[in-house]
Amino acid sequence: MSEAIDIDSASLASILQEAVRAGADAVHAAGSPKAIQKSDSSPVTLADFAGQCAITESLVRRLGSAIRIAGEESADETGAAGEEETLHGVTEVLNRADTKMQWTIERVRSTLAMSRDAGGAVGSLWTIDPIDGTKGYLRGGQFAIAVGLLVDGAPFAGAIGCPRLGLSSAAADSQGTLAFAIRGRGAWQVPLKGAAAPTQMRARSWSPGGAIRLAESVEAAHSAHDRALAMISPAGSVTCLPMDSQAKYVLLARGDADCFVRLSPKPDYGEKIWDHAAGVVIAQEAGCAASDASGAPLDFRRGRSMHPGAGVFCAHPALHSAVLGGRPQRPAGGTS
Repeated sequence: MSEAIDIDSASLASILQEAVRAGADAVHAAGSPKAIQKSDSSPVTLADFAGQCAITESLVRRLGSAIRIAGEESADETGAAGEEETLHGVTEVLNRADTKMQWTIERVRSTLAMSRDAGGAVGSLWTIDPIDGTKGYLRGGQFAIAVGLLVDGAPFAGAIGCPRLGLSSAAADSQGTLAFAIRGRGAWQVPLKGAAAPTQMRARSWSPGGAIRLAESVEAAHSAHDRALAMISPAGSVTCLPMDSQAKYVLLARGDADCFVRLSPKPDYGEKIWDHAAGVVIAQEAGCAASDASGAPLDFRRGRSMHPGAGVFCAHPALHSAVLGGRPQRPAGGTS
């Protein structure tokens, strides 16, 4: 393990699961979701802010206040309702959740401020997306609570909680799924609620010409669907699996999908590191290859955003090679 983080694998797995479950408890405590409009016109909810605070507090409790965190939400994005009113609502949510502490507006504000790290290529950086797929969360679809760990600019560990996703494609349980991985230790899943032994996840093998199940974004504004289909379809017959959030990486890791493509309709858009850090390491540890849409290594070293317009492509190595040619890449930087 890199000298940038000195935690044994069992403890790291525990820290990841505890943080995701803390976020999930806060989201549940928020009740029926109501959207607040951010400055970029994207929605946010009280649950987003509460989830980020709960995750941050969980990480700090286990690792200390000196850790670096890059989180999606900021107190600056509290919407037209006003900062005080929104943060008051977040405080009430957190005090309903089982966070083992008393929250105040000032504590909420200072906790959100801890997640402003600019990122970079050196050291350990935790990434938090308290609700990845907020539109899915609002409409009753899939969403994910994602916590990642970058070490020297590369995904090293991550966990994704999916409250509305069963432990298999056939599962109809209400326990949800928690997937996690640590570099070199495999990818695993457990129920998000309750206790059970982890089961290992493995990507489904794929042979040239085989059928392809393509996991893609529901929202047209999130990915250029036509371009993604044109990219994949020469390799085989494609069935599209629309789904919000990093839950797509979970499907891929356990063999319920064959690839995930994200091509931004906006050429100047850089994918956010918290949208992929956890999912990439989980998929890779399950046996997948990950790169940008041209086959170049994913670069998490640039800051809070990745290279503009590069996109993301993750698939079984045989399918990855069939679509892009060449050798599948690990992310740039970091440890292997």
